Amino acid sequence: AVLQLLRDEGTPVAVASSGRPDKIRFSLGRTGLTPFFPIICSATEVKRGKPYPDLFLLAAERLATSPSDCCVIEDSVPGVQAAVAAGMPVIGFTSSHDASTLLKVGAQRTFDHYRELPELLRSVQM
Repeated sequence: AVLQLLRDEGTPVAVASSGRPDKIRFSLGRTGLTPFFPIICSATEVKRGKPYPDLFLLAAERLATSPSDCCVIEDSVPGVQAAVAAGMPVIGFTSSHDASTLLKVGAQRTFDHYRELPELLRSVQM
């Protein structure tokens, strides 16, 4: 629902993953999410992976937007750190770490279920 909402609003979306491109494409295809993510960025395409900002900066470049105009949804500590280092606001997803851990390393907000995401995206400081 949130991906359809973003698409309907014309919001560009990308995947920036530590995984290999073939694994990313496989996962998106298996879950039916490929149409929602026309831009895929893999850590194999940059010199330094998360927690360095390189991967998220590549995503911003491919989205043709400023890093500060992006919003990262991230579930890992190194990912939150990378987004912060890239100058991007970040919302932490508590699938791998608890909210306090993600907030401590720089997430502006956190969420437990994707149904919470539309409201959070509207509230993030960008």
